[in-house]
Amino acid sequence: MRILKRLLPLLAAFLILSPALAVANPAAKDTGDKAFEEKVHAYLLAHPEVLLAMQKALEEKDAVSARATLQKQAARLFDDGRDPSVGPKDAKVSVVLFQDYQCGHCKAEAAPAVIKLLAAQPDVRFVFKELPIFGQRSVAAARAAIAAARQGKYFGVFKALMADTVLDDAAIKAALTDAGIDLKRAQADAESKETKALLDDNAKLAGEIGVDGTPTFVIGDQMVLGADIEEVERAIADRKKK
Repeated sequence: MRILKRLLPLLAAFLILSPALAVANPAAKDTGDKAFEEKVHAYLLAHPEVLLAMQKALEEKDAVSARATLQKQAARLFDDGRDPSVGPKDAKVSVVLFQDYQCGHCKAEAAPAVIKLLAAQPDVRFVFKELPIFGQRSVAAARAAIAAARQGKYFGVFKALMADTVLDDAAIKAALTDAGIDLKRAQADAESKETKALLDDNAKLAGEIGVDGTPTFVIGDQMVLGADIEEVERAIADRKKK
């Protein structure tokens, strides 16, 4: 499987390369497209390092583009002011987490690691971007969490919702009740236009910066896809050094 994943971008590069070389070399038309393609194919088989070099160059170009995009969207990511956050506002490092309360990796790996990290590193701040992508239950949980944040009790609700294996209305209500939330006020906040706008904006931002699943972490101008907690911790350490 790993070999296949590595070969796919190389194959794509070959398919792109052949017509490009034909355009760059008009004389190739004299020998026929098929003959030229066979020569290109034979050359690349003899020199596969060309495709590897192309892949590396494309990855480096993509990485530079991704960093530039994150830098451009820094204010919306870290300083929107509407998203729940945990940690000091003047923290040395701020981390954004795009999450869904029905995401298996969020529940089993990301959330426990975030809770542990916040306890161990009080100079780190987490900004929680609610990104409900797994249906109406996810939306209901995200709305409830945002409502809890409006009452200053987000983190307890976050922990409860991430710990629940069955995310139904009863579980959401229990999480709010146990956190001491005013349920009537919470319902109004959950259903408000402001909450809907925040969720819509989070989804739009996720699309613009290339978030295609949860969990996704953003640390400075670096994005970590999935629950790669070791990579998140390395990125935090690097930001502290800077």
